[in-house]
Amino acid sequence: MANVYELVLGGTNGGGNFFENVWHYLLDEAGASNAFEYAQHLITAWQAAAQNKWRDCIGSDCQLNLIHAKRRTGGGGLSAVGAVNLAGTGAGQSVSNGLCADIAWVSQSPINRPGHTFVPAVPEGMLFQDGWDPSYVASLDTFAQEMETPLTLTGGLGTATFTLYHTGPGTNHLIIAHDIRSKPTYLGRRILPVI
Repeated sequence: MANVYELVLGGTNGGGNFFENVWHYLLDEAGASNAFEYAQHLITAWQAAAQNKWRDCIGSDCQLNLIHAKRRTGGGGLSAVGAVNLAGTGAGQSVSNGLCADIAWVSQSPINRPGHTFVPAVPEGMLFQDGWDPSYVASLDTFAQEMETPLTLTGGLGTATFTLYHTGPGTNHLIIAHDIRSKPTYLGRRILPVI
């Protein structure tokens, strides 16, 4: 039976400002495990496939603190949590948690409304003449391509496919493409500069 799982990544930059990103995956739940075990396996699979590519997109002064996952549909389930405690591997220290790159996710949804991942803590020097440095765009693209690749859960427990989940109606649509927006985005809740 397929269910939607939520994967949340939390961290801080050098100034202690937080960031959090939330993604959803459709798991086909091919084994006999419970929702908590599936959440644990989703964390493990994401860390093996995408975690280092994500770290390449954020400043070297950033710290990935934790990752947690839980089932959102089919009755929900307990959250599985994993400590990460790894630094970002971007080309330099971050400028601010407020300055973000925007990856727009195109889905199979009949409404023309993409999902978004706002990549925080852009490394210094990656914003060039009101646009992104080509090497930074390459890092973002590598991460986005990895997100679009289905994850294989260990132990024969099935696969997890990146999806756009709408909590209100409880619908999900598989991600089919991405677009790295050429202009930076500034999120007001992350406005403190790194000092």
